[in-house]
Amino acid sequence: MQNDHVTKPADFTEETDPAKLPPAGQHWDAFMNHNWLPSLARKYGCELCDQRSLWKSYLTENKLEPKALLRDDVHLNPHGEWFMAQCVSAYLRYDPKLGPSPAEGYVKTYQVGKDVRWAAGKLQLEFEGNRIDVVCRSGEAAPAVVRIDGRKPSEWPELYGFTRAVTTPEGKWPVKWPIIAPIGSQKPLLIEDWSLAVAKDPQFDKLFTFSLTGSKTGADGTGRSDARFVSNSGRVILETNDWNVPYALSLASINPVPNAFIVKWKVVSRFVDEFASPGVTNPAIETTLTLAQGLPNSRHTLEISGSDKTPIAALRVYRPPIRSN
Repeated sequence: MQNDHVTKPADFTEETDPAKLPPAGQHWDAFMNHNWLPSLARKYGCELCDQRSLWKSYLTENKLEPKALLRDDVHLNPHGEWFMAQCVSAYLRYDPKLGPSPAEGYVKTYQVGKDVRWAAGKLQLEFEGNRIDVVCRSGEAAPAVVRIDGRKPSEWPELYGFTRAVTTPEGKWPVKWPIIAPIGSQKPLLIEDWSLAVAKDPQFDKLFTFSLTGSKTGADGTGRSDARFVSNSGRVILETNDWNVPYALSLASINPVPNAFIVKWKVVSRFVDEFASPGVTNPAIETTLTLAQGLPNSRHTLEISGSDKTPIAALRVYRPPIRSN
């Protein structure tokens, strides 16, 4: 993680004592850089690149104004890019005096034939984490069946997810910033496309009405942006503070907000029920396939039904530091 570079002379005299920096608007930059980001780094065991302090020292020692490293009020010019690279690279080094990092246990690879073995046509692994991949090897075999805790991965609601909800108003640049985020649900999802037909209220610029349709679910309700919306199927929930229309459109230079536009997103799978190798085209480059991503971050049992000819070189487990209760 890294904190912010210096953009204005006032940054030199900002408060740096975390105890004196509550999350208040008048001290927002100081709060972010000297309270929130350091506490977040400590919580999750991240290295914090304190480039803000280095930036102040560099400018002071070289008698430079903040604008000397900027091409506008915020973004870096080549001089600033060079110096940021120096700051970050100084932190990207191994220091044996610090001992093992907790992050070294967040990902673990189990070699097939060494750490885990085929037995009676099954490859089994007890693991703790929220994601498991296979590392593929060359070869072909019939598709192998995947089960996690005795269930098909497709039977886990947690392994379905929404893509970004974006819009492309007619004749405009595509909007990459989500119009609505996050999107919730209270019922199991289907793999389908969603479309939200949005209309701006004629009297209030930041108020919108809409109708929702799923490619499999069909028409799924209508609502307003100033009221919590739960679709008829329960597969889509929109909270009032999820709407971010004017700002998202402004980032794509769309202003004013169109009177009507379509917001689209998808439900995608983060799993496979059968393992079929995507093929190893270059043995020098590791080829992986995710079996499941988004599981409760707890203990599970993976079982793959195939044979020792199934082209699996290893199993890789991801266990982030946030645990399930």
